[in-house]
Amino acid sequence: MKRILSLTFVLILGIGMAIAAGNNKQIERIRAIYNDVHNHIAMAEEEPMMTNQMTIDINQMYPGSGPHKEHITFYFSCLDFDEEDQCEDGSINWQSDLEFVTQSFNIGGHEFYCEYLYDPETGDPLFALFNYDDDETGQKQSVRYYFDKGKLLQTIPAKIGDGWPTDVNDRLYNFKHLQEIFKQVILGNSLI
Repeated sequence: MKRILSLTFVLILGIGMAIAAGNNKQIERIRAIYNDVHNHIAMAEEEPMMTNQMTIDINQMYPGSGPHKEHITFYFSCLDFDEEDQCEDGSINWQSDLEFVTQSFNIGGHEFYCEYLYDPETGDPLFALFNYDDDETGQKQSVRYYFDKGKLLQTIPAKIGDGWPTDVNDRLYNFKHLQEIFKQVILGNSLI
């Protein structure tokens, strides 16, 4: 009986270690992609022809919290199309991949900053960074979300609150929402 328990324990430990190794490889991949994107953005600051970006600034009044300012920057791959992408009316179905988005905004007196990294192969969520003012402590907090195939892989810190603003479903919603804005404004733009 002790042998069976010992064997079961070793098996469970081995499976756990294999899963952890797979998670570490994905996190290393995410960090490499993140660094590549940031290196490209830094290079584009020196050579403006090296970047594809769109910035949206929003200034509006929110009832109950006052002025709201939001700044969103989309970084994307070079626009491209094939001959079969041209429509009969002469418009073009442009092809491009959203790579990275930064977003800063305020609600009342609280400041928020977010980053969203998309998988260059699939377009799925890879990484989100969320910085915010903690209502309880009054200090800046930071949460990192790592994804694999669009599913949450890990958060740092590991234990975060369940509610807004740290809810992972809010981050996943923002990934999709920002991607839709990109598709409508850049790829669906009839001015291009």
